[in-house]
Amino acid sequence: YTSIGTEKSKGTKIFALAGDIRNTGLVEVPMGAPLGTVIYDIGGGIPKKKAFKAVQTGGPSGGCIPEQLLDTPVDYQKLTELGSIMGSGGLIVMGHDTSMPEVARFFMEFCMDESCGKCVPCRTGTVQMFELLDRICKREGRRQDLVLLENLCRTVRETSLCGLGQSAPNPVVSTLHYFRSEYQELIGEGADA
Repeated sequence: YTSIGTEKSKGTKIFALAGDIRNTGLVEVPMGAPLGTVIYDIGGGIPKKKAFKAVQTGGPSGGCIPEQLLDTPVDYQKLTELGSIMGSGGLIVMGHDTSMPEVARFFMEFCMDESCGKCVPCRTGTVQMFELLDRICKREGRRQDLVLLENLCRTVRETSLCGLGQSAPNPVVSTLHYFRSEYQELIGEGADA
């Protein structure tokens, strides 16, 4: 078992492949396998000749990783460096027509609903993040919403008591980092400050 994997992430990992991918289901891969290998060699790539856009790893509070990082080896440290997590082993593949702000809103709604409510940062912060994302996705956002969203993500991550609150901002932070232009397009140049 320890002969498989990377120096710090030994063995294998089971992933649940889902989304815009030919071969869905559970796959077991050695730690350190590149994301592209899992998606294309095992998963069969994107159906209907659609272009790949991103992959979300780690379940609802994982981050979204863009195409230019598909050579990244799958291990705990590398995924964390990219703003994602290994988490539950979810691996959701998205094609080029996926709206990344809508993806962030979808996962934030899940985290908001799953908050136990014990700590204020998670209980109210996830609601506020969801409301901002919802407003942006409805093309009602303002330029200052992106700064507010980033500040909320940082506060919720640093002050929540449990792993849900600490990782809930990952989809938002990663999509803002790698796909910021999509947020800016939804807000538009003319949105008042």
